[in-house]
Amino acid sequence: MKNFLLYTSIFISFLFIKISAQTSLYVLDPRQGWGWERGTIEEAVLSVKPHGLYLEYGLYLTFSARGTYFSPTDTLEVEMKFDLPDNAIVHDLWLWIGDSIMQANIIDRWTASSIYEDIVKRRRDPAILFKNKVWDYYNPEFTQYELRIFPMAAKETRKIKLTYLVPVDWNNNYITAALPMNILNSSNYSLSKLNLIYYPVTDFETPVIFEKPGLTFENGTDSTFGNYKKAEVSLSGENSLLNIGIEYTSDDGIFVSNYKNGDEGFYQLAVIPSLAFDLKNNKKIAAVIDYAANNAIITLNDLLNNLRNSLKANLTENDSFNVIYFKQLNVVRASEKWIPANLIDTVFNNITSVANYGSLPALLSNAYEFIDSTSNGSVLLVSNSTDAGNYPVANQLIKDLKTKMDPFPVTTVVDFYTGHQVWYYINNRYYYGNEYFFENITRLSGGNYYSLRNNNQNFSNIVSQAVQSTDGLISNFDLYTSTENGFCFGRYNISNSNEEIYLNKPILQIGKYYGEFPLTIQTSGIFDSEVFSKTIEKNSLISFPGNKSLETMWHGNFIDALENKEQTNSIVNEIIEKSIGNRILSLYTAFLALEPNDTISFCKDCYDEEDIIISVDEETEVSTNDTLNIAAFPNPFNSSTKIKVTLPADFDFANSSIKIYNILGEAVKTFDLNELGGKHKFEISWNGKSENGENVASGVYLFTIATSKKVQTLKLLLIK
Repeated sequence: MKNFLLYTSIFISFLFIKISAQTSLYVLDPRQGWGWERGTIEEAVLSVKPHGLYLEYGLYLTFSARGTYFSPTDTLEVEMKFDLPDNAIVHDLWLWIGDSIMQANIIDRWTASSIYEDIVKRRRDPAILFKNKVWDYYNPEFTQYELRIFPMAAKETRKIKLTYLVPVDWNNNYITAALPMNILNSSNYSLSKLNLIYYPVTDFETPVIFEKPGLTFENGTDSTFGNYKKAEVSLSGENSLLNIGIEYTSDDGIFVSNYKNGDEGFYQLAVIPSLAFDLKNNKKIAAVIDYAANNAIITLNDLLNNLRNSLKANLTENDSFNVIYFKQLNVVRASEKWIPANLIDTVFNNITSVANYGSLPALLSNAYEFIDSTSNGSVLLVSNSTDAGNYPVANQLIKDLKTKMDPFPVTTVVDFYTGHQVWYYINNRYYYGNEYFFENITRLSGGNYYSLRNNNQNFSNIVSQAVQSTDGLISNFDLYTSTENGFCFGRYNISNSNEEIYLNKPILQIGKYYGEFPLTIQTSGIFDSEVFSKTIEKNSLISFPGNKSLETMWHGNFIDALENKEQTNSIVNEIIEKSIGNRILSLYTAFLALEPNDTISFCKDCYDEEDIIISVDEETEVSTNDTLNIAAFPNPFNSSTKIKVTLPADFDFANSSIKIYNILGEAVKTFDLNELGGKHKFEISWNGKSENGENVASGVYLFTIATSKKVQTLKLLLIK
């Protein structure tokens, strides 16, 4: 620990690096600092597992130096710098050496850097992953990750798996998260597809890719990974953004899950105020599209899809909307009246030929006229135009709009202009694009301003937040949680931190607790000038039991909170201790994967999910070849698992056995084959108890079918 104090000043010197926020992928010769070219991602597979407030991504990437000037004899290094969503938690890194997997160790950053650099000089096989606080001239401090792999021959490839948790955007009908398109789009040669594997759990069973409405998922079962859904997602320049959504509906607007480790428990909580507190406010949103192609990093197709999906996810059957846009030199309204929210798909399917040039004054004027004629409603402006940013133009436009409607209707703005070519220096600060006008129109109308340039979230998250913020505001809001015979503490808000509480903007919280469930949720506030107070008791969802990932989620937020404090020696030491103890990447640690040696061996419990990416025909052929098949779901499991078994026609019941063994080779449970009545297809349930009815410990177990000819096993993972 004393050495950590010595490292602190060294860490601080290189954690804050001036660098571009753009994700980049390069291959270079470390012997020549100037010799680099863009690298290529040859293959990409993404596995997705829902854990409530987070999704776990397992991102498999295969890198190459295809198309570069390097010779076949050159020994290269892969360098990728990338961004992840706010509150993301990186907790594993794998490196392939041949066909075997090396799981990275997590150690303090200074030691990891020294080892890596020393190995690079000696031409061995390491991979290292850092987390940095970086900045550039235009952007505030933000987090960026840096991955390095060495060596890679110029004509060969290197493969890694990055495992991390991403927070979801929670709303009335879906939980959603962006797929890592920024990483995939860094490839020099564009990827043609992304293989996607989704592991369904009860209440979170149906995935969709919003930008690919026709995409279908194939169902499958794997002896190691259990039930899954897979899809091949075609990639093209038309999809700069892809978002996964998982259908989830709660009648009472509250989701609770917990996990206990000894006496200390962890819980996660999602609350949608309008449903949980029975507060009603029918929304009317006039969505205005002001699209300037010359300023765009978001395609028009992605804009329309994200706007459509945010409205669908956040509007209820009692809400209504309209869409106003520019088409062939004219402002067009989707309807002259408010449209019921159940017609969102119908309306957007009929939106065609949206102009790729905007006319902000005409669009806003038309929207205000529409709302004035219908006597109610708010405006949601999605814009990247830049022609109204200078203060004389902006002030005159505001004055002219007041002739249409005064006071203004509530106007919320999503500004997705991210360039710095158009800027104005007004009142001792810089404004970019239409920022000056947008800030003033939202302030005067009581709306909110969301800028993609000044926000570390992606476009789809910002659009969804903007839609949610058009709801009624809850003032003086308070939410307090407790348990029976105990209390809650260590609470972290994933959303709404230091923000206003809106009717349909979810409250997402992770915390610790002592005591026992149910969780008591006490709330109070003022809505529509009325005071409300409510106490709710909520048990953890039986269908969605928490697991150790919930503990990882809490510690990830704890480490993030420490990193945002003043960095004293004691804080740095605590970050390092919690980071290493929980295998969570921090500013002061690194994941380091090394080649096998006398003290490090290949990972025997690391299973490559890419094996699932086989055709359905191949799966069918295996199952019809009269072979023995075993599958379990859920796996990993918390309380019980169901094991489906298919036996071949010539199975010898008299000379076979079915048992469960622990990793020491000791039989903990034996099943009686005589009770099967000669069936060749059946299901066995195991509740994690031994032969004498005692609960077994958490860990790996082997479900084994032994015959006179062969032994077939299935790994089961019990997590309590």
